[in-house]
Amino acid sequence: MPQLGRVDAHKVTHQNGGSDEISVAGLSGALADAQTAAAHKASHQSGGSDEINATGLVGRVNYVDRGDPSAFDFTQATLTINAAWHDLDLSSIVPAGAKAVHLAVWVNDNATYQECHIRSKGNVNEISVLTARTQVANIDSSIEGIVAVGATRVVQYLVDTGTNFVLILVKGWFI
Repeated sequence: MPQLGRVDAHKVTHQNGGSDEISVAGLSGALADAQTAAAHKASHQSGGSDEINATGLVGRVNYVDRGDPSAFDFTQATLTINAAWHDLDLSSIVPAGAKAVHLAVWVNDNATYQECHIRSKGNVNEISVLTARTQVANIDSSIEGIVAVGATRVVQYLVDTGTNFVLILVKGWFI
């Protein structure tokens, strides 16, 4: 029977030579006795019911699906379309504490290469942006992506002046 705390052979089979292991020293309950620990190793993939609950761990991130919205959150009627950067306040949709948002963006125009860019508030470059771009005239183009948000839950957007329509939907967020 394996001894609790003796993981030398086990460690070498893991990434980073075992330095990525979680210590269970001091835990009470099912992992406290060696017999249960041995059974855990042998049945590690029993539908996830044997996994460690990560609730409350620092640095943990959860994705929250917004569900089934009945309409787009922003349209050309609610956006400024002038090829300049503007703030887009998501705080009425995305809760406090969110780290990033999952967005879907649609564009259409009678010309090719008309764009809608979305970036994190505070960024000044146009490299790390989410971009929806018309590929073919009068054909919708869409993209989904993740954009980091700060405590204010404001991102920035830029829509080219010729764009016929742009639609933005918040699909979810990471908290």
